[in-house]
Formats: sequence, structure tokens, C-alpha cells
Amino acid sequence: MYSALDIAKYVIDYSNRRDTPVSNLQLQKILYYIQMNFYRHLNKPAFNEDIEAWRYGPVVSSVYNVYCMYGASDICLMYPEVRTIFSGRESEIANWVIRACIAVGAWELVEKSHIKDGPWDKTYKGGLGDKEVIPKEEIIAYAVGKR
Repeated sequence: MYSALDIAKYVIDYSNRRDTPVSNLQLQKILYYIQMNFYRHLNKPAFNEDIEAWRYGPVVSSVYNVYCMYGASDICLMYPEVRTIFSGRESEIANWVIRACIAVGAWELVEKSHIKDGPWDKTYKGGLGDKEVIPKEEIIAYAVGKR
């Protein structure tokens, strides 16, 4: 298992090497989908940090806090030290998720993360429920199709 921040750095570095930088909003959704796909394909989490239900979708707050200064702008940083953090299959999954997510717009990612009866939808309760932790069990059940 890795830290969410190391995976975020991997995502940022990978996307910038492909000339498709991501914003913090996109980064948050990519982390969510990497976590979900690690559960789906590897039966394990990619990281242990909680994912919270915020207004615009799932967020890892510790990572959000590091990159929030970029606002809606692209995060144009390189992190060569994290390029080899994943094993072969892990790397395939992470890279596939990143490519799939950067192929659509940030707001489409938000919409997809808000899918009815998905983990975010079951957790988010509007203004009062903002920043509630999405139960890992909900993410796992959704990822492996046991809803």
C-alpha cells in the first residue's frame, strides 16, 4: 500500500509526461478511481487515507490541502522519484485509470463520481453532510459489484 500523496505525485508526473496536466479537481477523482480499481482488480487498497464526500465529489483531504493553491489551474510539476513506486500490474491499473480520466473533462469526472447509489451518493448529504468520510466498505462493495 502507498500513501495517497505519493500516488497523487505519480498521477501528476504521469499526466505531465503525457502533456495532459491535471487540476486538483481531476486529481481527486483520479485518486478515487485508482482506489476503486485497486479494490476491483487487486483486492486491496492503493492507499489507506480516507476519501471524503465533498460537494464536487470524492476528495482525499490531505492531498487536496497540498495542491489547493493551484485552484482550477493545471498542476505542472514533475516527480521522477515516484515513477517506479508501483509493481507491474499496479502500474498498468494506475496508468489505465489516469489515461481514462484525463480523456474526459473535469466536470464529467465529477458527474461520474456522483452516480446514483454510488459511494459518494450514499454518503453526501448536501451542506450538512459535506466532508463526511465515504466508508471503505461502500467503495469496496461498489468496486466489486456487491451493491
